[in-house]
Amino acid sequence: MDIQKFQNLQKWSEAQWSSSNFNDKRRNKRAVKLGVSLMANPGKSLPQQTQSWKDLKAAYRLLNEKDITYEKLEEHHWENVIVEVKNENVVLFIQDTSEVDYTFHN
Repeated sequence: MDIQKFQNLQKWSEAQWSSSNFNDKRRNKRAVKLGVSLMANPGKSLPQQTQSWKDLKAAYRLLNEKDITYEKLEEHHWENVIVEVKNENVVLFIQDTSEVDYTFHN
């Protein structure tokens, strides 16, 4: 996989969501903009990722639409991932599912 694809977050996000079927081009644009914000600040909360009240409100509005589900948001992205990994010999899907419990420190 070419890591250079992640150098331009706008272009990457457009590839993931600009042609999604959200029944409204404005939703696609909003999903692209949100994707850029999420990728630019992955470890932060949504208010910190969006960096403005207007963008946060737009993100909540998009995510609150009844027909915009997690699966719907990820559908086109997953298709893109499948195309990408078919061209690779080795693919690592790394995920940390560890949990830390600090309750005994009270």
